[in-house]
Amino acid sequence: MQSERWQQIRRIFEQAIDLDGTARAGFLQGACGDDAELRAEVDALIAADAQPVDANTSIGAAAPELLQSLNRAEEDAQRDAWIGRRVGAWKLVREIGRGGMGAVWLAERDDGAYVQQAAVKLMRPGWRDDELLRRFRAERQILGALNHPHIARLLDGGMVDESPFLVLEYVDGEPIRRWCEQRRLDLDARLRLMLTVCDAVAHAHRRLIVHRDLKPSNILVDRDGQVKLLDFGIAKLLEGDAGRDVSAIRMFTPDYAAPEQVRGEVATTGVDVYALGLLLYELLTGRRPYGQTASTPAAYEQAILTQEPEAPSRILTRPQPIDIAHVGALDTNALQRRLRGDLDAIVLMALRKQPEDRYASVEALADDLRRHLAKQPVLARRGRWRYRATRFLQRHALATALAAIALLSLIGGLAIAVWQAEQARLERDLARREALKSTRALDFLTSVFEFADPNANLGRDVTAVELLKRGAETLPLQLDDEPDVRAALFDALGSANLGLGEVQAAHELYAQALDAARHSGDAAIVGQALIALGTADRKSVV
Repeated sequence: MQSERWQQIRRIFEQAIDLDGTARAGFLQGACGDDAELRAEVDALIAADAQPVDANTSIGAAAPELLQSLNRAEEDAQRDAWIGRRVGAWKLVREIGRGGMGAVWLAERDDGAYVQQAAVKLMRPGWRDDELLRRFRAERQILGALNHPHIARLLDGGMVDESPFLVLEYVDGEPIRRWCEQRRLDLDARLRLMLTVCDAVAHAHRRLIVHRDLKPSNILVDRDGQVKLLDFGIAKLLEGDAGRDVSAIRMFTPDYAAPEQVRGEVATTGVDVYALGLLLYELLTGRRPYGQTASTPAAYEQAILTQEPEAPSRILTRPQPIDIAHVGALDTNALQRRLRGDLDAIVLMALRKQPEDRYASVEALADDLRRHLAKQPVLARRGRWRYRATRFLQRHALATALAAIALLSLIGGLAIAVWQAEQARLERDLARREALKSTRALDFLTSVFEFADPNANLGRDVTAVELLKRGAETLPLQLDDEPDVRAALFDALGSANLGLGEVQAAHELYAQALDAARHSGDAAIVGQALIALGTADRKSVV
C-alpha cells in the first residue's frame, strides 16, 4: 500500500469519527464513493476505535497490514538504493537479513584481489547518534578479538556515507533447529551439536564477551555440519569503556531473553547460559518453555519473570500435537523416558530465574552434557546416591553384568556349601543324640537287670513281670533332662508289658511315654506315643 493511500484512509477516518449515525454514513458514502476497498479499511478503523478501552484499539492492531505495507515500501526503497553499491572493497549483491541495528547483505569482493563472498552489516539509516556509533565500533572491536572455528570471523570494517559497516564471514547454512529436524537427528547427535555451540560461547566468555542474543537464527549449521555463531552485534564487553556504553542499551530478542534482561539489569555470562538452556529445550522438545501460556510479547516477558518452566519430559504430555521428527526414530513415550532425569535437570538448572542459581559458566553446562553422554552423574542432580549408583551401573553395564554373574555364582556356591555343612552338622548331632540315647537306655536297663542278680535277692529268682515293674518304678526318677530318652524307655517297657499280657500296666507306661514325648517337643515321638497308647486301649477293650 502506498503512503498516499494510507494518508487518504487516515484523513477520512479522522473526519468520520466525530460524526454520529446517519451523518457518518452519509459522509462515508460521499468520501469513499464506489471504492469498496477504501470503505472497508475506514470501517475497520472505526470498529477498532469503538472497542472497550481495555481492548487493543491501536491502529496497528486494527489494520496491521496497512502499517506493514507502509513500512515494507519504505524498506524496499532503502534496500533498492544499496543494491550494487560498493562498500569498501565489497559490492552489495542482495539483502539477506534485517535486525535491530541494520541490515545484512550478501557481498562479493570487488577489488580484483581475490574472489570471496561475505556478509556485510550496515547500520540502519537514521541511527547515527554518537552513542550508537560508539556501540557499533565496540561491536567491531569485539568481533576482531574472537578467533574460533565456530564463530563467524570478522573480515573487514569501515565507514560508508558516515555509517559504519562490518564485513563478516558468510555462512551458507540453516538455523540449528531446522537443520536438526530436517535430518531427524537423534538426541545424542543434538547434544554433541550443542556442545560445539557451548565451546564457541565459552571462547567468547573467556575474552570477557557476552553474546546476549543467542537464538536458533543466530546459530547456523553449514552443509558440512559445522556450527557457526553469528551476530555478536549486541554483545557486551565486561570490562572497558566500550562495555559500559554497550550495556546502557536495552536491546534483545524477547523470546530468548533472560529474566535479568527483561528487568533491565546488567547482562553477565548468565544471560548466555539461560539462552543456551532455551536452545537446548527447543532442540529436545520442539517447543519453547513458555509458549503454551504466553500469547503476547508482554505475557511472554511476564512468564519469563514469574513462571517456572515445565520440565521437557512433561511438556510432551500436553494435548497439543507435536512433530517428533526432531528426535529421529523415537516416539513420544521413548523421548519422555530419555528426557526424564538428567536432561530435565540440566535444562531446568540452566533456566533458573536467578543467575547465581544457574550453571556458574557455559563450561559447567557443557561438562554436565558430557557427563550425561558418558553415563556419569551430572552436577544438576548432585547428592542422590541411588542416582549415582544407577549411572555407574549404566556406564559399566558389561562389567557390572559379569560381576553380578560372578557374585551370584559365589553366593550360590556358598549357599550350597553352607547347606551341606548344615546337613552334615544335623546328621552329626543326630548320630550323637542317638548314641547318647542308646548309652542312657543301656545304663537304665543295666540298673534294672541288676535287680535280677541272685546276690541282690538272696538267691530268689526274679520274674520278667517283676523286672518290668522294677523298671517302671525307677524310670520316673531318672532322665529328667532327657525327655525323648524317657519317652523311648517308657514305650519299650509298655511294649514289654503288653507282650506279657499286662495291659493295664502297659497303658500306664504308654501314657507316661506320651507325657515325656510332649515335653521333648518332637512331633514324631509324640505321634509314636499316641499310636502305642491307642494300641493299649484296643487291647484293654478286647
